[in-house]
Amino acid sequence: MAYSAELNTDATGLVIRGYDPVAFFTGGRPVPGRPDLTAEYEGGTYLFANAANRDTFKANPEEYAPRYGGYCAYGVAAGKKFDIDAASWRIVDGKLYFNLNPVVLRNGVRRRTIIFANPKRTGRRSVRRLRQSYDSYTVSDQLSAFSER
Repeated sequence: MAYSAELNTDATGLVIRGYDPVAFFTGGRPVPGRPDLTAEYEGGTYLFANAANRDTFKANPEEYAPRYGGYCAYGVAAGKKFDIDAASWRIVDGKLYFNLNPVVLRNGVRRRTIIFANPKRTGRRSVRRLRQSYDSYTVSDQLSAFSER
């Protein structure tokens, strides 16, 4: 896993912005975790919506922890560490991946075998498209996406 020594955490040490990693697998959507239900893994703190999800994670954290330390999968493919939008996620081959925003997620899904299976194989053309995706998705778009939740 690229960047495995570093996790994408917020200022308080939360991974995935405090969302429950197990809920992506069991509920198929981002679910905010509770501050009283936590688990530590590889230097980050994960929150959980319920005790069952916390116990499931503790039993096999590698299965539920996000790939690339919770950084944007498409960014990692371009050799960068980008933050994520917890609503821009996919489970591919049983692994949880996040992306910067919905535009980048769509591009990553189109290039699934390159981005998710082998990020080192991303070509210059894909990286150029990645940069265009980031440029076309403004900060105001990100803020409006978060305010809609």
